[in-house]
Amino acid sequence: FGIQFGYTIRLKKISISPFMYYVQQQNFQLLTGGVSVLFLKHINIALSYRNNDAVILNLGYQNKLIAINYSYDVTVSRLYGNTAGSHEVGLALKFWRVKTKKRFIGVNSIFS
Repeated sequence: FGIQFGYTIRLKKISISPFMYYVQQQNFQLLTGGVSVLFLKHINIALSYRNNDAVILNLGYQNKLIAINYSYDVTVSRLYGNTAGSHEVGLALKFWRVKTKKRFIGVNSIFS
């Protein structure tokens, strides 16, 4: 199972979103926390820390149709000398959205 929570603080030109999520699968547990900053409604930068294991840097771009993300995990555990980290690239296509009175519900990405 997994649980996640966060909060978005909206300022004039940026949004700051501290977040945390926890995942458990059998005996494996993962706890990650961090902060994401959205600039000019399109550019996302996030920094997070995972379970005494990694520091994660995310850079992304989003618009109404797509979200593109690059992530690099820097190993900080005892495996540090044995790995060069991990690179990830993500692409989310936003096919539909349902407008409600106060917000949008629908296709969700890590940038929403």
